[in-house]
Amino acid sequence: MQLKKEIKTIMLKDPFQQFKEAQRVNEIRYCPLTGRSSRVLGLTLKEFAYTDRTAMIEESARACPFCPGLIDALTPKFTPPLKEQYTYGNARCFPNAFPYDENNAVVTITTEHYVPINGFTHQMLLEAFECALLFLSDVDSKKYPYQSINWNYMPVAGSSLVHPHLQIIASSTPSNYYSDILSNLNNNPNLFMDYLTTEKNLNERVIANPGDSTWVVAYAPMGQFDIIGILHESMPLHTCSGKLDSVLTYIRTTLQFLYSKKIDNFNMSFYSIAHNTSFLPHIRICPRVTFPPYATSEINYLQMLHNDSFTLLKPEVIAEEFSVFAREQL
Repeated sequence: MQLKKEIKTIMLKDPFQQFKEAQRVNEIRYCPLTGRSSRVLGLTLKEFAYTDRTAMIEESARACPFCPGLIDALTPKFTPPLKEQYTYGNARCFPNAFPYDENNAVVTITTEHYVPINGFTHQMLLEAFECALLFLSDVDSKKYPYQSINWNYMPVAGSSLVHPHLQIIASSTPSNYYSDILSNLNNNPNLFMDYLTTEKNLNERVIANPGDSTWVVAYAPMGQFDIIGILHESMPLHTCSGKLDSVLTYIRTTLQFLYSKKIDNFNMSFYSIAHNTSFLPHIRICPRVTFPPYATSEINYLQMLHNDSFTLLKPEVIAEEFSVFAREQL
């Protein structure tokens, strides 16, 4: 597999160099899995600053429907043949009151109202994911094969509630992300393994190979950077119980890496397609940021109206920093 990119060279008279002619070089890269483009500007980003969310956290805790005092009264229940709710340790699964799809559940990760991004323990994530799998195992995977475990952490990432929770979907309809990959799988059933082989041979963006999965920084990121973990074995999510130890380890490591960068919002999706042996289950974790000094959104016309991602940061730089960080943590 050849990783595709286009080099864009821009000439301008630079006011920061007494209007001397200066060159800017950008790249348009294409995701090997989806084919979608991402613009890599390769700038040096100033360090993010921690945001004090104390007042918001305290205010939101007063009437949180996911906290122990209110969760029994304010969360929905599934209808038969599903159980009314599912529990695993401190995690609880129930229907999304405002569903996106036929089977859309919420899993509260912990009874604690707020957990800082570097505060999630392995046990917290294990209980939450296993609880999600209990729900998915009771959903007809032949009728609803597009299974995903998703996480919006904090408001910049689109979470309307502070209390940490996952959103689980089992759908009969593929999202655009699935459709893009399925189109490419039609042309190359070995797409995922070809991608992993290419990344391992280049060794420019690989973070770790714990044995049952490979973790890389995305070649064409969907955000400012984009961590991908690909399992080596095809399996629907509902059969993953007891098999996610290394996945949870690297989710935690990613969250701790984000904390080290003073980033405290992210989106995560764990994708699988039941009964499709060419599609390898995989995770993508993208930080969500605002840019100083005015808390400017990273979503602009490129993403919103042109469907193009962009990043200020080179994935290879993030990979080098993350690899060093991961070795120190593990």
